[in-house]
Amino acid sequence: MFVFFVCPTFADGLIVDEDFIVSNYPESVFSPGLIFSRTMDKNSLRVLYHHKNVSDIPLYIVVLAQNLSSVNGSVSVYKGLGGSSEDVVFAGHKAAKEFMTHLNNDPEIISLNSLSSTQIFVHKIKPNQTSSGLFRIQKNINTPVNIKMMMVDLSHPQLSGFWDVSDILSQFRVANFTESYRKKDIVFNCKDSISLVEVGGRPYIQDPILKYELKGNYGLMYDLNYTLHNAYDSTKVVQFFFSPKVLGAVDRAVFLIDGDIKDVSTLSYKGRKVMMELFHEVSLNAYETKDVRLVTFPQSGCYYPIDVIVKTGETVL
Repeated sequence: MFVFFVCPTFADGLIVDEDFIVSNYPESVFSPGLIFSRTMDKNSLRVLYHHKNVSDIPLYIVVLAQNLSSVNGSVSVYKGLGGSSEDVVFAGHKAAKEFMTHLNNDPEIISLNSLSSTQIFVHKIKPNQTSSGLFRIQKNINTPVNIKMMMVDLSHPQLSGFWDVSDILSQFRVANFTESYRKKDIVFNCKDSISLVEVGGRPYIQDPILKYELKGNYGLMYDLNYTLHNAYDSTKVVQFFFSPKVLGAVDRAVFLIDGDIKDVSTLSYKGRKVMMELFHEVSLNAYETKDVRLVTFPQSGCYYPIDVIVKTGETVL
């Protein structure tokens, strides 16, 4: 019999209190090995990875969940996989969109037999291509579960046979973060000229052991809660724009807006030209107030931070 418990959540199921791991160092990989092995401290673990295969053979990212208890259990899995692809922006964006879409729906439930390991998924990286991914694993039973992520050469699995052996020369270095979610409340009045909220900027999340700052805050969930107020005696429209803010940047984004997925195309900041894209509009009647909730996160393969810009648009007739 399974004993289920409720994780700390908010309205649409996003988890606030979870551990967060980023695997992007080195970005270019060339051989098999253990990326990390970790017994879950909290009820939920989220992992972002982004790796390029610089070898001449296919490599595979393999994720396993090991039930350390003598009681059968299960885990809930949300995931988004991008690539493999030669386009790093596309790989990161596909992973982000798939993950956000899955997060907006029911998770995949994977059974874990007692004292055994179960494969969660396998993700291929072709030579000279990049694979990007984001996944969340939630325990559905209050027993210890260990998560292992490794890079494997399936044609020579024996080369990965010692991935449980600790090696200070291992090519993989993952960063562990206690902060995985950041909430911000914003009030915007139609009489205001403009509102800018930076996503991916300071303060950067930090690995407390390595003292490593993740510039760009890639994978950090931003929960932006807007209160929009129309102080005019006529109908107004409030417009939401996405814009890069770092010179040389090429960026994309996915927003979950009040339960709907909004996709932002590729935008750049080159020379004096900064591209912007209108991705959402809200109509307000005279003196009306509305709440709008945007959830997003900085995507792998892009160059964050970016700005979410809110302004009053043309009057709706």
